[in-house]
Amino acid sequence: MTAICSHIMQNYLPDPFIFCAILTFVVFALVMPITGQSPVQVVDAFAGSFWNLLSFSMQMALVVLAGHAMAATKAFKRMLANLASMVHKPDSAIFLVSIVSAIASWVNWGFGLVLGAIFAKELASRVQGADYRLLIAAAYSGFLFWHGGLSASIPLALASGNNLSMVTGGAIHTPISIQETIFSPLNITIIVALLVTIPLLNRFMHPDKSHSLTIPEHLLDAVVVEKPLLKPKTLAEKLENSRWINVLLATLGFIYIISYFVRNGFALNLNIVNFLFLFTAIALHRTPKQFLAAVAEGTKSTAGILL
Repeated sequence: MTAICSHIMQNYLPDPFIFCAILTFVVFALVMPITGQSPVQVVDAFAGSFWNLLSFSMQMALVVLAGHAMAATKAFKRMLANLASMVHKPDSAIFLVSIVSAIASWVNWGFGLVLGAIFAKELASRVQGADYRLLIAAAYSGFLFWHGGLSASIPLALASGNNLSMVTGGAIHTPISIQETIFSPLNITIIVALLVTIPLLNRFMHPDKSHSLTIPEHLLDAVVVEKPLLKPKTLAEKLENSRWINVLLATLGFIYIISYFVRNGFALNLNIVNFLFLFTAIALHRTPKQFLAAVAEGTKSTAGILL
């Protein structure tokens, strides 16, 4: 069954941009008979509202950037290496990467996106016989959890009170607390049920040895030639490698974060979630240069969101 699914995906699933284009055409065709507008009027409406989601797009891009920057810190990489060293069987590797990816994606989907992939690669290099395809699939299965978690876009947008009429079609005008969405008994029940079943399902999908695909360890090693660390000479180099800049920035950020939660309780919205993860990433990276390098790498994952 999984072989059939893989064949279908590889041969018939296009890039998400194609879905965006097709849905645009479908909506265009439906609007004219339903609303009685002419093609020119529909085009005007399409272009006139084209930029309404700019702020939301930026918020979503920052979710990825902040999550990526945090997952790329040495602290998390060491934690994943220690976890991977405790696993010796392929089934256990699939199960554990599913759990880690699920929890990380629930916390922040950009964080889970990167952490799951890093952990899958770490396990592939350590656990003999683990199917590389299933390791990657298990790492991305964490995405089943993200919209029930702390970076869920619609619940956080509703909680922020911004553009509510756009999200709800004008039906709701007052903010909706995350206690009624993310932390509702129904959502928590779904998350717990998935956390129990998805890792087990992934584990049972592991093929036998004759059908497993493994990757030689030398192919998993990143081909990166690191430049030797040189003592900063110029003022610019000293500033870029100054740990105190990160410390002071993180201190400013967390003063606001703490005061926000004192004033508002655990009232999450997109802005405070992004603020929290962004300044956590700054705190975990030793220098501005390291932080900027992680952000630069993370921007590659925002292309689809921005488009």
